[in-house]
Amino acid sequence: MTTAVQRMPASLRISVDYFRFSFQATCGMVSRPFYWRELIHQCDVIGFGSLLLSVGIGLFIGIIMPVHLLGLLPGGTTQYLPSVIGSVTIREIGPTLTAVILAGRLSAGMAAELAAMQVTEQIDTLRAMAIDVSKSLVTTKLLAAMIMLPLLILLVDIIAILGSWVIVGIPLGVDLHFYINAGVSDLTHRDMALAMTKAVMSGFIIASVGCYCGLRAYGGTVGIARASTQGVVAAGILILLFDVFLTHFLTPVGV
Repeated sequence: MTTAVQRMPASLRISVDYFRFSFQATCGMVSRPFYWRELIHQCDVIGFGSLLLSVGIGLFIGIIMPVHLLGLLPGGTTQYLPSVIGSVTIREIGPTLTAVILAGRLSAGMAAELAAMQVTEQIDTLRAMAIDVSKSLVTTKLLAAMIMLPLLILLVDIIAILGSWVIVGIPLGVDLHFYINAGVSDLTHRDMALAMTKAVMSGFIIASVGCYCGLRAYGGTVGIARASTQGVVAAGILILLFDVFLTHFLTPVGV
């Protein structure tokens, strides 16, 4: 089996190794021991550490989108603006843009942290102490990212809708309660399920890719920088590819 994998092309070999790595880390979620303290710490680092950035993303979407849509909607159809903004933000822009931007912070941070431990032989020391590196360092980050990313994306969606109300709702004299109801009126349970799936999988991709690149680092400080760059680029590409797959194959035509 090992010989067959070694004979594969480099890109395919890395893909197989990554999926094996991710499967092992995922299995760690349902087996003992559970590192609850480390999980809570990672939730704090990922969630509260990304709070300000998420607020900024939400404000950016809420301020920029209405400005462009007002120029695109035909005259006399501005009443549809809240519905368009809400649908586009929750279905697509919120989950994807937030995940890609947060990948720049989270994947790079995880990769750099584990790469530093790898090149300074701290990982080998933990293994020598009979500590399960996959469960203690990878599974906790993976689970924390899958918990916190949906919450951060929900925050971005809420701030984006409120921001768009400030930009166009208040000048038009639209009540906030009416604006929010109009913004989510066209959304279905399927839309919410797809948005949640994107959020959870984005968290999985961000953490698994960052950890994978970090634990495969080599070459001293140069290897740490290389691992961080690879983590950001690979996570961003996988998030976009997964989003394209979901949007193209699981969203009905005309929605």
